[in-house]
Amino acid sequence: MAVNEPYALMVQPDDILISPREVDEHFGTMVCFHPRYALGDHHNHMDKDDFLREMYLDTVGHDEAGMKRYERMVNIVSSRFRHGPKTEERAIDEAMQKVISEKYLMLPSISTTTQVLP
Repeated sequence: MAVNEPYALMVQPDDILISPREVDEHFGTMVCFHPRYALGDHHNHMDKDDFLREMYLDTVGHDEAGMKRYERMVNIVSSRFRHGPKTEERAIDEAMQKVISEKYLMLPSISTTTQVLP
């Protein structure tokens, strides 16, 4: 127990082993990727790139025109960034997030965690 007037903090073991995100209503979806831990909300995305591509296509359309727009965006961004794969990957991610933000609110991420709100 820690006391700093007028506050008192008591830490106790949590006997309820259920995630509060599974039992309580929450605002938005936490999409997280970690090789050993199950973090955030359940999703079927293989990795960050799969997730961003799906969100991009959800924004521009899940059809042939949407896929062509995606491929054109990747080609344009890739042709502008020849300073290494990480710079190019980051630029593509930022371009996709800019389009995704037309439909969704994406909160800043910590590491590879991104929260998406409809």
